[in-house]
Amino acid sequence: MKLKIFSTLLIAAVFTSCYKYPNDTIYIEDLDMVKTDYKLDLNYPQEYTTFTIADSFALATNVEGITPDDANDPSFVIPVKQSILKNMQDYGYVYIPLDSADSTNIPDIYIPITVSYVNTSGVAYYPIYSPGYGWGYGGGYYGGWYGGYYGYWNYYPTSYSYDQGSLLIDWLDVKNGKILNDSIFISDIVWNLSITGIIENSSPGQDRTDRLHKAIDTGFEQSPYLKK
Repeated sequence: MKLKIFSTLLIAAVFTSCYKYPNDTIYIEDLDMVKTDYKLDLNYPQEYTTFTIADSFALATNVEGITPDDANDPSFVIPVKQSILKNMQDYGYVYIPLDSADSTNIPDIYIPITVSYVNTSGVAYYPIYSPGYGWGYGGGYYGGWYGGYYGYWNYYPTSYSYDQGSLLIDWLDVKNGKILNDSIFISDIVWNLSITGIIENSSPGQDRTDRLHKAIDTGFEQSPYLKK
């Protein structure tokens, strides 16, 4: 029986977040931002023991020319999965290969990975003040009032367009999931790691593999509540 997996969205009321901001250098890799979301009322080490990782990455994009094959480039997929596997095992969780999972060996946590690459464009209107001249008394042989006008604001349009790439790593709670209508499996997302900027290229001479390991390590480091 094939099961379709649907996950619920993170609910702000029951989740809290941690951020890791970059420093003030100008290197591309230093602009990566790591963010984690988790449930405040969940005892992770007590609730979960085993996990598995998706065999391929999902893609979410509105940019033409970006394909699932791009998201599943081995030079990107392999270090990401290796880093997740290492961190999970270092935290005391037991890995069940996806091809070994069955009805008698179901992992508690399923980890899907999504590559998000989105273009944002639009027009921004920036105000620029044009000063006028005021009203006053004086001028001329006979003197008198002279007129004028007040300053005013002009708005100048500026077009913008930028691409933003993110890596999204979720924990789906398979252990407490539910089957509906004998075909649809519903589970909650109980932890999320998002890394913004990691999809872009690194600075010259820098290996993106190191960036991937560093960013994923940071996500786990700021989530000590996961550790058994």
